[in-house]
Amino acid sequence: MTGLAIEERAVPQSDVPGERLAATQPFPTKPPHLTDRVYGRRAIDFTPDFARRL
Repeated sequence: MTGLAIEERAVPQSDVPGERLAATQPFPTKPPHLTDRVYGRRAIDFTPDFARRL
C-alpha cells in the first residue's frame, strides 16, 4: 500500500499476434477530474505574444 488512491483495472488486450500487454493498468480513484476541456487563454500561455493572438 502506497497511500495513493490508485486501483488496478483490467484492460483490453491486443489482437496483434505476438504482442503481450499488461493484464491491468493503474487508474487514479481520486480526486475526480475537474474538467476534460480547456479553452482559450487557459489552454497554453508560453509567451505574452502568443496570449495576444488568442
